[in-house]
Amino acid sequence: ISEANGIKLIEENIFTGETGESKSSNLKKICDLFKPIRPVIIDDSFKNLLEIATNFPSIDTKLVLATWGYTNSEQIKLAASKDFETMNQKSFVARYLC
Repeated sequence: ISEANGIKLIEENIFTGETGESKSSNLKKICDLFKPIRPVIIDDSFKNLLEIATNFPSIDTKLVLATWGYTNSEQIKLAASKDFETMNQKSFVARYLC
């Protein structure tokens, strides 16, 4: 997906939490580096998505709660209350990998 969108997989373009960076901090770096970009953030943690929405309201992102992994029914309800899309694995594959 990255290479198809012009993001070369070189060490400088890989952002992880191994150095203590949060997902939202890494997202900010990615958006600054690859402007203009409208990232789609898919995460199985409502907390992570809310952190991005709260800390970076000026970044135009699409926030999607993955309904697989550690997601539970309470997180799905919270996501709906914030107008975050939810997506299961089958929908993810159909939309982004086919």
